[in-house]
Amino acid sequence: MNRHWGKLVTGFLAVSVLGAAGVWAYDSSTDREGAPGMFSASGRLELRAVRPSSGTGGRIVGLSVREGQRIRSGDTLAVLDSRAQTTRLTAARAAAAAAQEAVVSAARQADAVSTRLEQARREAERYRRLLEREAVSRQLAEQAETAVEQLESQLRAARAAEDLARRRADAEAARVRVAEIELDETVIIAPVDGVVSELLLRQGEIAAPGYPIMAIRESGNARLQVYLPLDSAERVQTGDSARVFVDAYPDRSFPGTVETVASEAEFTPRDVHMPDERATLVYEVAIRVEDPSGMLKDGFPADAWIRWDPGTAWPESAPW
Repeated sequence: MNRHWGKLVTGFLAVSVLGAAGVWAYDSSTDREGAPGMFSASGRLELRAVRPSSGTGGRIVGLSVREGQRIRSGDTLAVLDSRAQTTRLTAARAAAAAAQEAVVSAARQADAVSTRLEQARREAERYRRLLEREAVSRQLAEQAETAVEQLESQLRAARAAEDLARRRADAEAARVRVAEIELDETVIIAPVDGVVSELLLRQGEIAAPGYPIMAIRESGNARLQVYLPLDSAERVQTGDSARVFVDAYPDRSFPGTVETVASEAEFTPRDVHMPDERATLVYEVAIRVEDPSGMLKDGFPADAWIRWDPGTAWPESAPW
């Protein structure tokens, strides 16, 4: 990078397989000599990695993308063999339909008992009035009361059976929803915009449930990780503004925001080649970079200017 705003000392750190940022540089005199209220640092951009998977698993019968392909959220990435899921869904729907029919039948039986109970209660009341006038025997009146008690018991049993049938129907409906989800998960959909960085499985291979099928680097969600010494890091706060520059687009900057500032110091990562840099205690600062157009790529070298003093205006153009 041929950019100077104060004196920069640049070290190099390779990007690890975990995607950690590399190549950091910082000059503690920058804010005093070249840009009051700001600090500079360098690193490599890291795009968030997304690894789509299927919750149901199965053999991959269709793979719609290739490595390096740019994709949009909602695109179909892969299709799994869905025969087993289709069979389970068909069986679940049949069981749910039968369970719903059982609910209807149980409800009808309970309603029929309820109707008979109302009739028995009216009959028992009529016998009580006749007994008061001594128009019927006590035995007939007691038989009418017994009939009411028996029908009340039958109604409780019928309502319990109806309630049980409804719970079974609810359980079968839940199984249908699970089967539908499992069938839906045989089609892997892109959750974000981005670029397919790696295919972890190929067509014809079996994807285990939850095992990622590919890796996607999400566009528009870049992160830059830099390191600052204590006297600089203590002035930087979460939410501070930043401007990020990359060699690929020398005539523009990308706005950023300080996302995190480490609370504990660490030695400069050992992959930095300069011994004096490795021996320096620094604080990790993560910057979220705005890139709605998806112009930035994973691993781009980048320079960042962090504005720790909100009263400092950004220059109209970078002085390099």
